[in-house]
Amino acid sequence: MPRARDERVVEIFTDGACSGNPGPGGWGAILRWGDSDRELSGAEAATTNNRMDADKKPVKNVDLWQRLLAAVAAHDVEWRWVRGHSGHPENERADALARAAIKALREAATA
Repeated sequence: MPRARDERVVEIFTDGACSGNPGPGGWGAILRWGDSDRELSGAEAATTNNRMDADKKPVKNVDLWQRLLAAVAAHDVEWRWVRGHSGHPENERADALARAAIKALREAATA
C-alpha cells in the first residue's frame, strides 16, 4: 500500500552533473506533491561542478544560493542532504535528468 502523503507538502529532489570542470553541466529536479510528480531539467554550456551540485563545503556559487533562499523565504522548508550515487531512487533519477540535459545540449550544439 502506498504511504499517505501530506497534501500540503511539496518534496523536491535535485542533482547536478558536469562534464569537464569547467564544461557543459546539467541539473535535474523532481517535484512531488501528493501523488503527482513533475520532472524538470536544464543545462549550461560552460559551468563548473560548484554551480551544478551542492555539498557540505562553503559555497562558491553564492549568487545561486541567494536566489534560492529568496525563493523559499515565504515557505517552511526542511532541507535534507542525500549522498549522491547511493541508490536513493529520486536522487538517481535527478542525476539521470541532469546527465540527459547535458547530452541534449551537446546534440543541439552539433545539429
